[in-house]
Amino acid sequence: HPGPDMAGLPAIDGEADAHYLSAALARAGRPPNVARLEADRLGGGRISANVFSLRSDAGAFVLKKFVPEPWRVELFGSAFNEPALWACGVTRGLPEPLSCPTIDVAFHRQRGECWMLMDDVSHGIAPRGTFDEGSFRLLLDGLARLHALYWEGRAKLGQLPVLTLDQHTAMFTDPCAAVGGRAGRPAWVAEVLEKVFVFRTFVPVLLEVLGSADGQFYLDLCEHRDRWLAPLSRLPQTIIHGDLRRANIAVLPSGVSLFDWDFACKAPAAADLAWYWFLHFWCYPPNDGCTPEDREPLKLYYVQRLEDALGGGFDRAACERSWDLSWLKVFAQLGFCLVDSLVGEHSAEDLARVRTVCAKAIAQAKRIADAHAE
Repeated sequence: HPGPDMAGLPAIDGEADAHYLSAALARAGRPPNVARLEADRLGGGRISANVFSLRSDAGAFVLKKFVPEPWRVELFGSAFNEPALWACGVTRGLPEPLSCPTIDVAFHRQRGECWMLMDDVSHGIAPRGTFDEGSFRLLLDGLARLHALYWEGRAKLGQLPVLTLDQHTAMFTDPCAAVGGRAGRPAWVAEVLEKVFVFRTFVPVLLEVLGSADGQFYLDLCEHRDRWLAPLSRLPQTIIHGDLRRANIAVLPSGVSLFDWDFACKAPAAADLAWYWFLHFWCYPPNDGCTPEDREPLKLYYVQRLEDALGGGFDRAACERSWDLSWLKVFAQLGFCLVDSLVGEHSAEDLARVRTVCAKAIAQAKRIADAHAE
């Protein structure tokens, strides 16, 4: 059963064929005449997902099948977070210029799956290693409005089907701690480590690059996350996308399409930005010669837009604490991405560059932990 968050979803049977697509398009108020359909599974992701490309005479679509996985149910309490967020209207009512490409969600009775149909917006995804500041500012405009809309309990934030800050953090830090030999992890971690290869492949490389002392510091961040998560949880909360990165953002003539809301979370707004900052300005920076510090004007741009959207009552000092602690959070969760280029064949230059970046990241993490952790 899909659960109370998605009561009233249409029930479906059968396969992802022309009949299914016609019915889904009809439910979305679109012309339902589908005569030709080709479906292919999309690969390349690092977290297993049943995602399919549907090419038809009615257009190009993406079908995402949500299959109940024990680890998700144990950790999140639900297997259908993203469909529930659409069903309750959140991703259908994003503030301009944001939109979500989802057009239909249905429950497959025989298989116990949720099927989510989306417009194919892949043509708007920026190529790896590129960065368009104008498009990014457009995204920041929309994020500021979204964060303001749900700021500090506005619009019934507490009732939304989103992850808690601890759930969002634990799904990364607990597997990292387990790979590092820290004991006492919950049962769901074993399933994640089996399915998601990046933890067991990347974390050992990160620990080797960091060395013994800094490696233990990193594992302490993961294992004892309450020390920095507790002060972060006391700062103003809103809804965040939870996985803000290039591959989940499509810039279109109509605005910015945001998809893959599976990790949407109740958290400080800075957690959304810090996630993108760490991945795209620390781990996989564009080849434009800029350092993470050079992106400070973009952060200030967002803060001003958020302050404008809130219309007063904005605490900049709390915002800075939130930014620091959110950066520490994402470092604990995704620090292993810093060593991506060292997994497999690599050059001496690659190793030197990664060691420099890791040393810089550890220094920043220690500074934040010393200033804010309990």
